[in-house]
Amino acid sequence: MVKYRYSEELAFDLPGMGRIRLINNFISNEEWLGIENGMGRMKIIRTEIEAINWIGSMEELPYEYLVMEDAPCLVYLKEDGWPDRVEPLNPEDDFLQEVFESAYLDNSNFSNIYAPYGSDAYNLSIGDVWNSRVDSVRRFLNSDSPES
Repeated sequence: MVKYRYSEELAFDLPGMGRIRLINNFISNEEWLGIENGMGRMKIIRTEIEAINWIGSMEELPYEYLVMEDAPCLVYLKEDGWPDRVEPLNPEDDFLQEVFESAYLDNSNFSNIYAPYGSDAYNLSIGDVWNSRVDSVRRFLNSDSPES
């Protein structure tokens, strides 16, 4: 099992709402399980999740996302390394299906970073940091918000 510490921050101005700021820090525990039926399989557990959103001056906690802490899931990878689908590992976590999909399938911050593909991390040592930038990130600001 390998562990990665992620620290993400997204900020933008939304007319009529003000400054939107999303902060997400977590440790991703990833275990490569090999190939099954032509697809790569990984077990992933996010731990130490710290996430907070600001909409203007209002603080919003993303409760739906925070509840996935310590819940394991299986991520199935296509031949090119991009995620195909995700499933909760434990039946009691079935209610997290949409949260897992948002975190692992819909999150365009990620490229095909999953082992053994790892397109973003070349020639890195333990403790090294790398940054990536993306455009057009789909986010839900809270449980009542439309897709942004």
